[in-house]
Amino acid sequence: MAYSKDLRDKILKQMLVAVVVLAVTFCMLMLCSADFREKIISFFEKRNGGYVSYTTTKLLNPEDFIKKDFELGYVPEGLELTSIQYHNNSTMLWYTLPNEYSGTGVISANSLSKYISVQFGVADDVPIDIDNEHCIIYKREYNGIEYTIHETDEPSMANIILFVKEDYYFILRAPFAMGIEELYETAKNTIAVPFTDKELY
Repeated sequence: MAYSKDLRDKILKQMLVAVVVLAVTFCMLMLCSADFREKIISFFEKRNGGYVSYTTTKLLNPEDFIKKDFELGYVPEGLELTSIQYHNNSTMLWYTLPNEYSGTGVISANSLSKYISVQFGVADDVPIDIDNEHCIIYKREYNGIEYTIHETDEPSMANIILFVKEDYYFILRAPFAMGIEELYETAKNTIAVPFTDKELY
């Protein structure tokens, strides 16, 4: 069925108006809603061979950024915080069985039967590479935050969860034997606490 030029022009104008309205709505949500922003732009993702490369987005309002520390509001039974490592751009928390790590020396995940490691840092254009062999990758959402999950099927490897919360990125790891649900419960219960200056590890 042929359409007249006037009708085609009218349809095209309506489509353009609809696109502009959607674009403006999306931009307003990005600027005004932290929950929407964290859910939509947690990571830019790129698959590359045996790795997935993520890049956190830039801080949209760096002048409003507040430094924070974080701790776990839920810790699996038996685990205790045994190590905190402060680096230039991130912090690493290790929750382990007390009888498997004394709190001194280099930690080797392979020597631990049960652990959770929590890495966090400012989510401002940060590149992250995650091995994606022997795992499936999927996403879950909770309270407006999108969690990217690497669930392994290889007993010698770790499950991994990545997400962005309160302008910080997080990478949580736990051994295959602990199961993904316990790690996910931990990820959902990261709690911000006041920032204090620390000596770098």
